[in-house]
Amino acid sequence: MDYENTLLTDYELLLIEKGNDIKRCTPAELIHQSLIRICKECYCDRICDKEIKRIEHLKALGDIMEGAVHDINNLLSTIAGYVQLSLAMDERPEIMKYLDIINKTALDGRNTIDNIKSYIRGSSSNSKAYYSFDDIVNKCIVMTKYKFKTSAIKENKDLEIDISLNSNALIYGNEYEIRHSLLNIIFNGIDAMGDSGVLTIKTYDKNGKAIVEISDTGKGIDEEDLDRIFDPYYTTKGSTSTGLGLNIVKNVVENHNGRIHIDSKVGKGTKFILSFPILEGGEETAPSIGSGLQRV
Repeated sequence: MDYENTLLTDYELLLIEKGNDIKRCTPAELIHQSLIRICKECYCDRICDKEIKRIEHLKALGDIMEGAVHDINNLLSTIAGYVQLSLAMDERPEIMKYLDIINKTALDGRNTIDNIKSYIRGSSSNSKAYYSFDDIVNKCIVMTKYKFKTSAIKENKDLEIDISLNSNALIYGNEYEIRHSLLNIIFNGIDAMGDSGVLTIKTYDKNGKAIVEISDTGKGIDEEDLDRIFDPYYTTKGSTSTGLGLNIVKNVVENHNGRIHIDSKVGKGTKFILSFPILEGGEETAPSIGSGLQRV
């Protein structure tokens, strides 16, 4: 220690050997450089500690999710099993229709769980097939019809739905992802309208694209919010929303080589326009076509 003190106090210039080079510096410069190096090492240590803790947290979260996924999967299997049993025992058309929707929704839940399991295990499940575009949209309508006043369950609301499905297109994609993206937009429109309003759903083919328009007569979206509406975790609904829904919708559409556009005016409502490439060649080109629910 006395030797180091002597170097720093009795000499105006120090020669420091660094590899094959000789560097000259004053004691003050040496102290300054040493402090900078110590600070950098301490900072790196803190960053490493935080990263290790984050990795440990994610691993623990993954273990918890693995168990929760297993339990939820069992619950959904029970629901689907008893629905199938009920379908076999009850032949009333309306009851069978509702049970079929419940069964389909339970199977969707299992698909969601399978996606989570695949993500936790580091694999990916993104199966695609050929589907009638209108059938996908119609499934969404069937699954949300209970929200409107044509349903026996009205929840004291005066919501109407206007449907015009005119697409003859086949598209290639993941039916589950596309359908749940559309459901997300539909439920957003229902939430925006509150107790009354009209939700309009139109499909048509134009310039090699299958297009769906979903518009509501809700409160609309501010211009400043429109610029960030697809950002992850951005929401105008407060703690009732994760802010991930529309970000997922955008990613799904783009992963299917599609496009999404939004028009909105405050106090007037919001319109989402989604377009997907049409399968060229028609049904002869499609080796397998997914089945749809009964049209409403």
